[in-house]
Amino acid sequence: MTPSPSHPAKYSATILAVIRATLETALPKGACILDPFAGTGRIHELRELGYVTVGVELEAEWACEHPDTVVGDATALPVAWSAGFDAVVTSPPYGNRMADNYAGDGSRRHTYRIALGRALTDGSAAGLQWGDRYRTTMRLALYEVRRVLKPGGLFILNISDHIRDGQLQNVPEWYEAECLALGLCRALRIDVPTPRNRHGANGALRAPAEAVFIFQKADE
Repeated sequence: MTPSPSHPAKYSATILAVIRATLETALPKGACILDPFAGTGRIHELRELGYVTVGVELEAEWACEHPDTVVGDATALPVAWSAGFDAVVTSPPYGNRMADNYAGDGSRRHTYRIALGRALTDGSAAGLQWGDRYRTTMRLALYEVRRVLKPGGLFILNISDHIRDGQLQNVPEWYEAECLALGLCRALRIDVPTPRNRHGANGALRAPAEAVFIFQKADE
């Protein structure tokens, strides 16, 4: 069997540790957790804590890495999933240069396109640079997060700012504002130092930490 292509942006061990600690204090065993940008399915490691996990991933090669990840679109989740999850835990594409549609010439670039070995599926957020199209797509995904959460459910979001043309792009602040506009209540923001990719034009200017937000959907 041909191995599936590696994913260039899996959860780091430090981010997963923060997620685990948060869930263990907030949710009972048996709670159902969704990752709508599941990649190769590290979300399923949370099963070790006694949780039920479901992953959604648009790229079939990555979705097939785990039997409980389905091929699907984070901006159009099944209607039947409305109010079906105790938590949504995800790390969407950051809108950084990993979205470059660059096919490669042997240089050490890290992009979704190169890792997958083919063009991304039409509509993939992984191929969108930070800008209007990216933000429009992610608004749809955040709306779906809110829809599939049970009242009182948690939304744990791992996201990072990045450097573009030498300037810091305040991506986490945008996500926070969008979640609050949807009526999600912010409980906490944790900034987690993580190893960063130092290749590329802005390699020496990487942001030092990633953000983990914990939001809660209001009881209805």
